[in-house]
Amino acid sequence: DEHKFKEINAANEILSDPVKRAKYDKYGLEGIANEGDAGTNVDDIFSTFFPGARQRKSSGPQKGANVNYPIKVTLEQLYNGKTKKMAINRSVQVGEPTMCDECNGMGYVIKVQQLGPGMVQQIQKICSGCNGDGYFGETKNERTIVEVHIEKGMKNKEKIIFHGMADEKPNMEPGDINFIVEEEEHKIFKRKGADLLIKKTLSLNEALCGFEWSVRHLDNREIIIKSRPGEVISPENAGRGIPFVKAVSNEGMPSK
Repeated sequence: DEHKFKEINAANEILSDPVKRAKYDKYGLEGIANEGDAGTNVDDIFSTFFPGARQRKSSGPQKGANVNYPIKVTLEQLYNGKTKKMAINRSVQVGEPTMCDECNGMGYVIKVQQLGPGMVQQIQKICSGCNGDGYFGETKNERTIVEVHIEKGMKNKEKIIFHGMADEKPNMEPGDINFIVEEEEHKIFKRKGADLLIKKTLSLNEALCGFEWSVRHLDNREIIIKSRPGEVISPENAGRGIPFVKAVSNEGMPSK
């Protein structure tokens, strides 16, 4: 209808006018609220075309992509804690970015075509001038050494986040660098949640008469594991297919 067409024209006018577009980029729809025609709700038409546009523009620049790096960690390091120095190669900006004239910094261009009386079509395409970035800027490569702190008790696949350390792009907030913990297999212990498991085969004599052996823990302490006096170990827990478990309290993984 005529009212909707006026709203579309008002939105298109903002996007195509460099002055109004700059106010919109910096202040959101509030910055141009007093410049619209009476009865034209530009906020509604922007919400229709670009859901969340009001919140996105008023909250500042968009955030760039995050970058993930695997970091191999031994079970000893996860038990005791460890600090590792890692090198990050990233792109950083040189000087101030310049806005793309073709899209006025939007990253895409919008065309509104009238198909007939009361019928319009809105087409949105990535800007070919800036490949969707909206801005141009010179960058250089930078190598940074960071200290990655492996906390006691961290889990496999857990993230260690360095905020804003990813590649810099014009008029965008840098993304994060995420180091993803990759727990290496241990030759003695197998981790299951907060528990540490050791698989041990006993002789018949040890099962009937008792056993005692020592194991070197992850912090290099020697732990003695032994049966109680008179304790008889049944194979596979009396035929139910469940192995006998000897628990040693408070010797599993530390809690964060």
